[in-house]
Amino acid sequence: MASLPARPMSLAAAIRDGKTTFEEIGGQDAYFGNPAAATAEEGETTTAVLGGILAEANHVKHGLVETLGWNGEPGQEPPGPEAPAQVPQRS
Repeated sequence: MASLPARPMSLAAAIRDGKTTFEEIGGQDAYFGNPAAATAEEGETTTAVLGGILAEANHVKHGLVETLGWNGEPGQEPPGPEAPAQVPQRS
């Protein structure tokens, strides 16, 4: 990982701009950010957050949210694994 160059572009902004492939965004190796500078803690936290997003999307797609008792009202938390609210930023 130490040999991966930093790719500081924003995947979210590129998607909003209509880009549809990693190559169009400049991420032909399918990564963004600076993985060579990442810590194990940051990787674990990011994986937990993304896993929670994936679990929630899966629940919605398959109509499991009602089964799990979540109705999407403001202030209610969706079902899914516990994950930190945000990824810690390195200084």
